[in-house]
Amino acid sequence: MKWTFSGAKTFLRCPRSWTFGLIANANAKDPLRHEAHILRQLTTPLGWLGNLVHSSIVQWGIPEIRQEGNMQADAIIEKTIALAERQEAFSRAHRYRTVSKSRSNGNFLALDLHERGEDLSSVEKETIRARIKYAFENLTKINEVTGLIHRSRTLWTERRFVWKFNGNQIEVKPDLLLIDNSGRPILIDWKVRDTDTPTAILQLGTYGLIITESGSIGKIRSEFFRLLEVNLLKGYLIEHQATKEMFDRADDYIFRTLDGMHRTLGELTINEINPWMVETTQYATRCIKCQFRSLCGKGEYYERRNIQPRLL
Repeated sequence: MKWTFSGAKTFLRCPRSWTFGLIANANAKDPLRHEAHILRQLTTPLGWLGNLVHSSIVQWGIPEIRQEGNMQADAIIEKTIALAERQEAFSRAHRYRTVSKSRSNGNFLALDLHERGEDLSSVEKETIRARIKYAFENLTKINEVTGLIHRSRTLWTERRFVWKFNGNQIEVKPDLLLIDNSGRPILIDWKVRDTDTPTAILQLGTYGLIITESGSIGKIRSEFFRLLEVNLLKGYLIEHQATKEMFDRADDYIFRTLDGMHRTLGELTINEINPWMVETTQYATRCIKCQFRSLCGKGEYYERRNIQPRLL
């Protein structure tokens, strides 16, 4: 079984949605599995914004900070907005149905609203542009983070770390992992959300635990990590304390969700899975927002009847 942090979140929200993602395959001859692959790539405007900022930090921001100690925000903002315009045009033309990510020249985007036949309003487009600007201007002002990136001994952006345990492949891909000059590992998670509430505690704890267990950066104790959550829209840095209790919670989260996944599938192979036999969420809001609702049918059922978000 392959376990990822995002997959575990999906499983807890709706096991059936997780199952559709599990059977998705771009090269499958089965039309269901191919369509699941297309739908799995759909994202919301908020998710798109996060991906835009993340990819620009990796492609342009970090290399410049490494070399210069900071970055020229205006130049990266301009390049990111230009990228956003190309990606939005790609999605609006529904090219995600015929062109793969590897052949899109970096312009791949599949917005859920385009799949529904809707479009971004002029206000929404302006909001995306404004938030790109806020994110990069704020990053240049968080001196502790830019200093760590500039002075670090080693760093990895979005590197995959794997912990193989009892036949399971437990994977994480942190936004940024760096080793400072004292040899201490530092995990950084970028958030592009308009909230003052920290949201990355469990995520960072899980990353630290799995990297430790994988042995990929040598023998270290999980409590040795520094765990930094950086909210780029709000312009703040929060350092979460790496404690035994945090990693115990992460360990419980991994194995509780992993056990649920195994119980859901039983002995079935991918080709034997019938997603419609798997239980679904009881929350209408989750169905309406689900990328697989056109396959599942339940989300469209709620939309046709104009059911308001509530516990059913």
